[in-house]
Amino acid sequence: MLTITVPKDTEITQMWVQGINMYMGKSAVLTDSVYVENDKKIYNAFLFLGSCSEPQMRWQLIIQTTDGKQAELSWFFNFSTDRNKKS
Repeated sequence: MLTITVPKDTEITQMWVQGINMYMGKSAVLTDSVYVENDKKIYNAFLFLGSCSEPQMRWQLIIQTTDGKQAELSWFFNFSTDRNKKS
């Protein structure tokens, strides 16, 4: 589960994840619910990451938004996974 909080007048128009160190296409980020709380809009979403031969993957989450003035913005968040990491 992924929780994304934005200003109340902001709308997420598109979200996806793509591999940085290995191209694996775009993986959709699916919105489960959206609600407003304390003047913020909260998106609950989920995503599925592909598996590949790389034990350590670097990923980028891309979120495209518009606001009340119709300004379009793109946000980029990098993260990594390690299938050999012991918890």
